Amino acid sequence: MGDKPNIYKNEGFLNVPLTGTYSKDKFLDAIDKVASSCTNTEINKAIIDGSAITNPGIPALDRFQIGEYMAINLVGLKVAIIWPKAFIKKFGVQVATNRGANVNSFSNEKEALHWLHEEQ
Repeated sequence: MGDKPNIYKNEGFLNVPLTGTYSKDKFLDAIDKVASSCTNTEINKAIIDGSAITNPGIPALDRFQIGEYMAINLVGLKVAIIWPKAFIKKFGVQVATNRGANVNSFSNEKEALHWLHEEQ
């Protein structure tokens, strides 16, 4: 992933595209960026788009720690994560949702947007 993730404002949600090689610290930076930007813009929905990540395999311990981090930092937000289909395991999402986060992972933007805009 690049040094610091950029964030873009779209119709009713924020988008953080990730590029480069996966690293846990960079993913956590993206979560921080979503949390602070949603607070600053009063938008409560976001996409973290990792579809362009190279080496997208996330170790199990990272998945657990990222899930915990999402639960702590994304309170009150609805966040979709786009990741290459072959690497979606849902473990981190399950950790986060078990702790109260409203997150989910998808392999494409269409599905992510559909879920993001569904009424809760």
